[in-house]
Amino acid sequence: MFTKIPIVFLSGLLSDQSMWNFQIKYFNQLINCINLECGYTENLVDEATLLLKQIPKQCHLVGFSLGGNLALEMCQQQPTNIETLTLLSTGSLPMHNDEAQNLFSAALDKMQISSKAYDEFVIECSQRFFNITNEQRLMRLFRTMAHRVGQRRCMNQVRMLLGGSTEKIKINVPSLMIYGKDDDCLPIQRRQVLSKSLYRPRTVEIEGAKHFVSLEKPDELNQAIEHWLSL
Repeated sequence: MFTKIPIVFLSGLLSDQSMWNFQIKYFNQLINCINLECGYTENLVDEATLLLKQIPKQCHLVGFSLGGNLALEMCQQQPTNIETLTLLSTGSLPMHNDEAQNLFSAALDKMQISSKAYDEFVIECSQRFFNITNEQRLMRLFRTMAHRVGQRRCMNQVRMLLGGSTEKIKINVPSLMIYGKDDDCLPIQRRQVLSKSLYRPRTVEIEGAKHFVSLEKPDELNQAIEHWLSL
C-alpha cells in the first residue's frame, strides 16, 4: 500500500464534493482524504492559488475535468507540495473552438440574462456526460448536484474553462491520466496536448464509462487510483 500521504480530491464543472462519495468512503479507510470544490473565482490561476491554501504541505492530488486543469496550475505554482497527480476526464486548455467551447460560450451568454438558461445548460450537460439510455438515475444525481453548485459558481467555472490555458505548463510530478472509454466530450487532440505537459504520464481507460467515471464506474476508478498510488 502507498505511504500515508493525504489524497486531495478536486471536483470540476457542475460538480461538488458528493461526486467523490464512493472514493472518499473507500480511501478514508486507508488514508486521510480532503475533498475540495471550485468556482469561487473567475480565473484559473487565482482559483489554483486559493486552493493551494487549503491543501497540506504534501499530498496526492486527484482532479476531475476543470478540477484537473486547476490541479495542473497548482502543480505549476507549487510542485513540491504534490507527490503525484491524477487527472480524471481532463483535456488541455484553451479549447480552440471545439464543440464544448461553443456550448460553454453560448450558455454563458444566456446565463447572464436568464436564470432559466442555467437549468437548460444543466440538462444539456447531463445528456452529454452520461449514457442517456442506461444512466437515468445518475443523470438525476448529477442534476441535483449541479443545482447545489448554483448558477453563480457555474458561471465562474465556465469562465475559467473559456479563459484558462494549460498548454505551456510543464509538470515533472508523476502523473496518471484516466478517461472513460466512451467519453466523447473530450477531443483526442486535447488529450494529446495535455499529455505533452506531463512527464511520461500513464494512461488508463475505463470500460463502460463516459465523462463522470467516479459515478459511473466507482469501483474501477478506486482500483485504478489505488494501483497508481501503490507503484
